[in-house]
Amino acid sequence: MTRAITIFLLITLSLPLRSQTETKKENLFWRTVEWVNRNFVSQDTIYVSPEKYNLFITPRYTFKDERYRFHSTEGNQIITLRPNIHNTIGANFGWRWISVGYSVALNSHTPEIDIDLGLYTSGLGLELLLNRRSEGYRIEEVEGFGSNTADLRGSPFNGFTITQGGAKLTYVFNYRRFSFPAAYSHTRNQRINAGSFIIGATYHQKIFRFDHTKLPEELHNNMHETFKFNELRYMNISVNGCYSYNWVFAKDFVANISATASVGYKGNEMNTQFRQNINFDLQARAAVVYNNQRYFAGASFLAHSFFYNSNTMRLEQDNCTLKVYAGFNFLRRKK
Repeated sequence: MTRAITIFLLITLSLPLRSQTETKKENLFWRTVEWVNRNFVSQDTIYVSPEKYNLFITPRYTFKDERYRFHSTEGNQIITLRPNIHNTIGANFGWRWISVGYSVALNSHTPEIDIDLGLYTSGLGLELLLNRRSEGYRIEEVEGFGSNTADLRGSPFNGFTITQGGAKLTYVFNYRRFSFPAAYSHTRNQRINAGSFIIGATYHQKIFRFDHTKLPEELHNNMHETFKFNELRYMNISVNGCYSYNWVFAKDFVANISATASVGYKGNEMNTQFRQNINFDLQARAAVVYNNQRYFAGASFLAHSFFYNSNTMRLEQDNCTLKVYAGFNFLRRKK
């Protein structure tokens, strides 16, 4: 009996302590939520309309144009590759700040897969992507291989595959009045013109697989050893700065233009030989969107130039992407 009373008293005395601990934990949680909302989410509703829906779906069409220019600095030879014209279709599905997209190529002769994930609050943005493309390339230009290569322009080359993935984190300084999602994830409405400086950090990894034996025979005799590689891997860790501006030119319409410059550390591994250097990249974005908060449609354009220099090779990569989409928001939020 005495033992039972003792246990009862201990339990009774511990309940207030437990309640206080849980209250402190709960208060800490909500204070954290409020801090995140105050510093990265809440916006001036005079400039940006608040979100009214929880979910959205966006069918999309994508056109891509790419160019890869390999320059052997020792042999002074150049091979420029370009993919056949190709298009992809896919869709984005999202909940509030989070967007997941998937696309596949329309042309079965040029297989390509695109997977992207985006998380956009007012102040912070995170983008993840994975892309793989194989076959469907052609020779656009060759230099330094002799006079018998003049007719090779447009020749097919199926010995090239590229796999690339990466992540990009951004912070918007003027996020209370400027909305990046209004132009690129169509989850908000920009009401009044506004712009902002944006800083970011990027990590990319790319894998090129190159089979020189599938090049036309006219190139084999004079080809420099630089082009006889099986695989080229490089990673890029960079910091970037950008200025982005939203122009509200009509009711429910917004146009955006952004220009980004970045400097980064690049490491390269070619046939197990590792090299590293510092390089610069350039990127430009533009978008036009109609959004009445229930339905939306728009187009966006991205141009990106990448440069890599090593002791034996200079690589230039130019990508242009055009996306056209239309979609709608649903599952209205509770007030």
